[in-house]
Amino acid sequence: MIARLLVLLAASAVVVAATVSSAAAAALPVTARAALDRQTITIGDPVLLTVRVEAERGWTVVDPGVTRTLGAFEVLETLPAQQTDGPAGLVRLSFRYRVTAFRVGEGVVPPIGVLYQGPDGARGVAPTAEIAVAVLSVLKEGETFGDLKPLRPQIVLGGGLAYQIARGLTAVGAGVVAVGALVVLLRRVRRRSRIGLAPLAVSPAFAADRSVQTLTVLAKAGLAESGRFEEHYERLGGAIRDYLHARHGLAAHERTAAELRRDMEGVGMERMQAAFLFDLLRESEIVRFRHTPPSPRRANEVVGSALDFLKRAAVSDEYELAAGRRR
Repeated sequence: MIARLLVLLAASAVVVAATVSSAAAAALPVTARAALDRQTITIGDPVLLTVRVEAERGWTVVDPGVTRTLGAFEVLETLPAQQTDGPAGLVRLSFRYRVTAFRVGEGVVPPIGVLYQGPDGARGVAPTAEIAVAVLSVLKEGETFGDLKPLRPQIVLGGGLAYQIARGLTAVGAGVVAVGALVVLLRRVRRRSRIGLAPLAVSPAFAADRSVQTLTVLAKAGLAESGRFEEHYERLGGAIRDYLHARHGLAAHERTAAELRRDMEGVGMERMQAAFLFDLLRESEIVRFRHTPPSPRRANEVVGSALDFLKRAAVSDEYELAAGRRR
């Protein structure tokens, strides 16, 4: 009897709580809720985020509350807002965004606070609930980025005899340019060896400094702002791979990010450092292979992070290499 009474009391408490919550929600002049069109996405894959707001007439939305980054997610595009009339004099607003995540794992879209204002100038915030999302890798188990195939080449369409002649002349011209560049490079190498200069490869002691110079130029190039994201990330990844090759002797330009992570740990790099460089290289590969550009802000932040890392590495490498020479 007592157990049954406890069950009835618990059920009553739940009903009362739900009633109070509903009454409180109904009393609010503005309510908001967020939703995604998918709960599982692939890393770098755009997903639609919709923030739906219901406001009583006379109450206006001052700020939909969506910033450039939402937890682990980044806003790629802001779509036009929509407004419709709802029942009982309510106004319905829909704010839509394309967002994505660049880290594998369980991601969360945090609560979004929609700022509103009443007829008397009073302001308030209508929060949404957080949304859990599973972010999956583009690779299947056991695959690496080396298994990804680039886009298929464009189909060559026939254009008559004139087209074929022009195409042949273009190919011949490209071949001449390539041969000329090779000859110049060989002459430079021979000349440097004759006069006793250092080889073209960068010394381990200056590996970080050289990559810092490369990334400093990239940071000022404005490629992301002009939409040249693939070139931006190609140069970013190239600078990191140059450092790994010159400083640690890794075949960095022939290895995927996943393979390089194992190689970095194999030559004694700290796990956190290897993980950091792996994340940068992986993001670079995702942008280039999946053609999913981030925002210019994100692209420049990545370059800034890489510069900070390499500047610290330049100092630590100098001490480490000097200590090795003394021994």
